[in-house]
Amino acid sequence: MELTTFYKNFVSLCTKNGLNPSGVAKAIGLSNAAATGWKKGKMPNDTTREKLANYFHVTVADLIGDDCAEKEAAAPKDVGLSPMESQLMEYVRTLTDDQKKMLLAQLQALKNQE
Repeated sequence: MELTTFYKNFVSLCTKNGLNPSGVAKAIGLSNAAATGWKKGKMPNDTTREKLANYFHVTVADLIGDDCAEKEAAAPKDVGLSPMESQLMEYVRTLTDDQKKMLLAQLQALKNQE
């Protein structure tokens, strides 16, 4: 059986953080059977995806999209940014998609005050 991209990413994130899939499922309030279902091809619902993304400090798109390891290797490494800009980017990368939208709105409002 072919594993879904979501499950491959989920296992990759677990491994990267020294965790097992069942333990992560329990940590976000689910039974370990949830992880078994994901392994068999079931997809978590939107709420669970958001909980998992927040747990691992990644976006939902990263969690369900292309392989995280491939994305990480292909991502540019903040070339040409100042140390402060690089630090800002590190913080931004840990935000959920909703938090990024709120931050963008705040930055636009700040820019408009100039």
